[in-house]
Amino acid sequence: MSPDEAGSAEWWVDFFDEHYLLTYGQTQTEEESRAEAFAAIELAGCAPGSLVLDAACGYGRHAIPLAAAGFRVVGIDISEALLAEARRRAQNADNPEFVRADYRDVPYPDGSFQAVLCLYNSLGYLGDKGDLAVLRELRRVLARGRRLVVSLYHRDRLVQAFAPRSERRLPDGSLFVEEATFDPVEGVLSATHTRVVRGGPSSPRFFRVRVYSATELVRLFRAAGFREIECFGDWRRGPLSTQAVSIVLTARAGV
Repeated sequence: MSPDEAGSAEWWVDFFDEHYLLTYGQTQTEEESRAEAFAAIELAGCAPGSLVLDAACGYGRHAIPLAAAGFRVVGIDISEALLAEARRRAQNADNPEFVRADYRDVPYPDGSFQAVLCLYNSLGYLGDKGDLAVLRELRRVLARGRRLVVSLYHRDRLVQAFAPRSERRLPDGSLFVEEATFDPVEGVLSATHTRVVRGGPSSPRFFRVRVYSATELVRLFRAAGFREIECFGDWRRGPLSTQAVSIVLTARAGV
C-alpha cells in the first residue's frame, strides 16, 4: 500500500465517534491536556486575546483550557460526536466556538488566525498528497509570519519500539486492545482497536495512518509554503532523537 493509498478510503470519518470517546477519551487527564495546550500556544508565540484555530479539535481537550486562559479559540472537527462532547465539556460557552468542518476546507478567510494548532497525531490520514493539501489550507488561514504547531507520531521511534499487540485497562474497567502492523518502507501504521467489556468485545475498529520521519515532514511543510521549520523531541524544545515518542514541529507561514 502506498502512502497515498493509505489515505484514499476515508475510514476516519466514522472512526472518531462514541467508540473513540470510550477509548482515547479516557486516556488523557485534564492536567495533561492543559499542559499540552499551554506548551503548544507558547511555541506558537501567541498572547491571550489572539484568535487561535484548533484544527481537528476532537472533544475540545486543548481548546477549552486555552479559552479559559483568555484566548479566542475556534475548534474544527469532522466528527459531530466529538464536537457534541466538546460543547458539553465547555458547557455550551461561546468561547471556544466549535464548528463542524473538514480541515481541507476551513470556513474562514485568508489570514484569519494568529496561531494554528494541529495536535495529537491529527495528520497522516489522507496520504502524502492529502496531508499536503491540509497543510496548504492551514497556511491559508494562518496570518503571514505566524506559527503552526503540530505533534505527531515519530517514525524513527516507532521502527525501534513497534509492538504488534498492546492492552491497557481503561478507567471504566473495560480493556482496550490494539493489534497492529507497521510497514517501515511505506511508513503506514495499520491497527485494529477493540474495547472488551463484560459480555464480550465490541465491534473492532480499523485505524490507518501515515507516519512521517522528521525529514519527510520538513519537506512536506516546505512544499506547503512554511518556513523556519523546527522539530523538537518534547514540548520543552528538547532535541529530537530516536528516543522521542513524538515529533513536536513548529513552522512559520511564509511571507
